[in-house]
Amino acid sequence: MKSLRQRINDHHKTFTSNVKTDVLFKKLDLDSQWHAMNDILSLLSESQKVQIRKKLRKYKKESNAWSSSKYLYGGFVLAYSFE
Repeated sequence: MKSLRQRINDHHKTFTSNVKTDVLFKKLDLDSQWHAMNDILSLLSESQKVQIRKKLRKYKKESNAWSSSKYLYGGFVLAYSFE
């Protein structure tokens, strides 16, 4: 079993790697992003792709809920309303 220190280090390495990948992906033009995502998804099983689509739908709903909140100021929600 890994110690807490090892688990934290592993988490930090994973997070750092994810950020590097995200930065590179965002620097691509739209067409290249499509091809990159296609290559990434080709490495996954169908059940993993289904899980990813479910998470994407969830994130989209959350994003819509936050963007529909009426009173945003400086990135902080002062009051919100979900109609």
